Amino acid sequence: LKAGEAPADAARREVAEETGVRALQLGACLDTIHWEFRARGRRVQKTCWFFLMHTDARRTAPQRAEGITECAWATLE
Repeated sequence: LKAGEAPADAARREVAEETGVRALQLGACLDTIHWEFRARGRRVQKTCWFFLMHTDARRTAPQRAEGITECAWATLE
C-alpha cells in the first residue's frame, strides 16, 4: 500500500499497472491473508487482500519490467 491508500484502491492500481487493464469494476473482498518472514535479518509482516474484479476489456499489456510476461483470460470452470 502507498501511504494513505486503501486496500481496494491499491488492488485496482496494481492490477491496472501489471495488466494494462484500466476499466476495472471492483467487487467484494474475497479474502485477506497475513504472513511473516525474515529478510536481511529483519522480520517482515505482510498482508494481502484479494478482490473480485470485473472488466469488459479483452486486451492486456503485461508489465514486463516486473517480470510479468503474459496475461490470460480463463473461464470460471
